[in-house]
Amino acid sequence: MTRVFTKIINAFFPPKCVLCGKIIKAEREEICADCRRELRYAADAKKVDFSEGAVCAVAYDGAVRDAFLRYKFSGQRWLADVFGELLAEAVNARLQGKFDVVTYAPLSAKRLRERGYDQARLLAEAVGQRLNVPVMPSLRKVKNTAANSSLDGGADARKTNVADAYEALAGIENRRFLLIDDVLTTGSTFAECAKTLLLGGAESVVCAAFAMAE
Repeated sequence: MTRVFTKIINAFFPPKCVLCGKIIKAEREEICADCRRELRYAADAKKVDFSEGAVCAVAYDGAVRDAFLRYKFSGQRWLADVFGELLAEAVNARLQGKFDVVTYAPLSAKRLRERGYDQARLLAEAVGQRLNVPVMPSLRKVKNTAANSSLDGGADARKTNVADAYEALAGIENRRFLLIDDVLTTGSTFAECAKTLLLGGAESVVCAAFAMAE
């Protein structure tokens, strides 16, 4: 019955590629074959201080960037499932065996109220579900910092912006974390979060972002 219902829905509202908007004929696909061929998969990510490895799924440009901005700023939170699948593939290929629990770089309370959802948490939950690894909130953002993307001054300005912005939650001791964030630029947010986790007693941290900016 469910399969028949799905076919009826698809007949009236055919699924479209989340990147280019073209109608997709294959069932259970979110990205069309053409866009998959054109995806620029990211190489190993830039070095992140305090981590034992970092990966990104795709390059942050073109249709990927446009789709991600809709996800982050236009309420299209369902895209976390699509992005999470791509990120889980990268993590499984390059960080397998290096973590026991998934966590994320959280928004401040003020930013969470404004946006209504935490995009990094949704990505972490999607990755954890696909890899069958538990997801655990482990950090609290205690400073409502400016968005790193809005800053001039490069890596130094971003590092200063997030300094002492997070505190570790209880119960993280001796855990090996996979730390999730949305876009990796200089690595300053990852580094600050990883440092905070390690000072809080975590055994190790590896990092994964959906996209890598050049």
